[in-house]
Amino acid sequence: MPVVHWNGTDLPVELQSLPAGDYVVEPAILSTAEESGILAGLSDIRAGRTVSHEDVRRRLSEKRARDGRGA
Repeated sequence: MPVVHWNGTDLPVELQSLPAGDYVVEPAILSTAEESGILAGLSDIRAGRTVSHEDVRRRLSEKRARDGRGA
């Protein structure tokens, strides 16, 4: 999901590529820690420090099995 910085007047580039339709847009109210975490995550993504969706699902399933909560 892209972060959109809007100047209040011009349609942001991130929104111009969306298909026609109805959208609800509201500002995100984040704590300093939440914003820092998101920015750190985006930095990791840009640097290629990611884990595939399949690997995450496998790791979570393994953890749930170890914790006795099933797969």
